Order: sequence, then structure tokens, then C-alpha cells
Amino acid sequence: MTSFISKNLLNYLSRPITPLEQIWIYDDFVFERRVNYHNQMAEQYKNSNDTNSQLKFIHHTQEAARWRAKITPGPDMVHTYGPKTNLIKKPI
Repeated sequence: MTSFISKNLLNYLSRPITPLEQIWIYDDFVFERRVNYHNQMAEQYKNSNDTNSQLKFIHHTQEAARWRAKITPGPDMVHTYGPKTNLIKKPI
């Protein structure tokens, strides 16, 4: 059984990405890596009784939340264009 993909869609999906899309993809990659890094560091200090380690745990959980907020579009973002689409995404 073969799947059908129109030539226009195939050309659109296989086209080179634009510089703006490269920036979006890179930003998403960096933000996700930052969130993962801070989550891992928070796990490392999670069950410690040391005051300094507890402060590090709080710091890393706050930083992870801050980077996660950068990934999620805010309510002030009315229209944004996503990578490899020409559809308008509206925030939830």
C-alpha cells in the first residue's frame, strides 16, 4: 500500500529552511537543553540536608521554570509563525 503525498506538499516539506526558521529551531534546542540541565542539577541537590545544597536546588528549579516559560508563548503573543508551516498558531 502506497501513501499519497501531493507534489506541492512534498516540495514544501523538502525545501531548505529559511534563516528565521533556523533561529527558531536553534532557540528551541537551546531552551530545551537549558531546562534539562537545570532539572538534572535540581535532582542532584533534591534530597540534601545541607543549606547550601538546598539553595542550589531552589535556584535550579527556578531557572528551569524560567527557561520553560521562554519556550511557551505568552498570552501577549497573538500571532506567531511556526517553523516549516505557513499556518498561524494562536496561543492556548
